[in-house]
Amino acid sequence: MKSMILFLFATLLFSACNKADNVASTDTDFKTLQQVVLNDFANNVALSSYLKLSVAAANLHSAVQALNNTANDDNL
Repeated sequence: MKSMILFLFATLLFSACNKADNVASTDTDFKTLQQVVLNDFANNVALSSYLKLSVAAANLHSAVQALNNTANDDNL
């Protein structure tokens, strides 16, 4: 029984070590890959971060103007 369990464990272990068939192509040159990475970063990370920053800056500007026009505890 122990040898059967050991055999099954070894079979599972070695079958899990197969290389994936859908490995990314290595034909892509560095310049193309660089452009894809930069576009993904700009569209997915930087653009959304700058949009949030722009909204926060506009809110801060409005709050500062309200405080400047009417200095009270609520505007502070």
